[in-house]
Amino acid sequence: MTETVLKEEKSYKKSLEAYEKALGLFSKREYAKAKKLFEEILASELEETELLEKSEVYVKICDNHTTVQKPELKGWEDYYQHGIYLMNRGELDEAAKVLEKAHTLSKGKVEVEYICACLAALQGKREDALNRLEKVVSGDPLYKVYARTNPDFYPFVEDEAFQRLLASEEEKKDGSAQA
Repeated sequence: MTETVLKEEKSYKKSLEAYEKALGLFSKREYAKAKKLFEEILASELEETELLEKSEVYVKICDNHTTVQKPELKGWEDYYQHGIYLMNRGELDEAAKVLEKAHTLSKGKVEVEYICACLAALQGKREDALNRLEKVVSGDPLYKVYARTNPDFYPFVEDEAFQRLLASEEEKKDGSAQA
């Protein structure tokens, strides 16, 4: 074999390994890292057009996933909905900023306070979560039902303060404050 052919085979093997690694990152939703590897394949002197074409497609898909358009948030409802969206994506710190804005604009609406309690629970901020939840259930006892079944509060199910907070009036009279 000539030196050129050996060089091409080595380049192809290296690109194929990068492609497989990029696909692994892509499947883990690590789009920025995957995009970088796909772009390296495109920049290589590879003659394998199929691998180049697939890499080009993946670069575009990664771009779609990493390019975030900032929504235009106007009223408290917009901030509230966007905060929930961020929570669901696991972007808790950003959700906290957005929900605090919703809280301020809504002048303490119970549904915003409840979501802020959920967020605090997800962040492991027990005291904040329980304080906010106490404000919510004192304003609208129906939220006791919501909190009992909300997975965000599952870490607090055995917590005595949480159980007392969500206890019905009958349970409080009986002394059996089990949520």
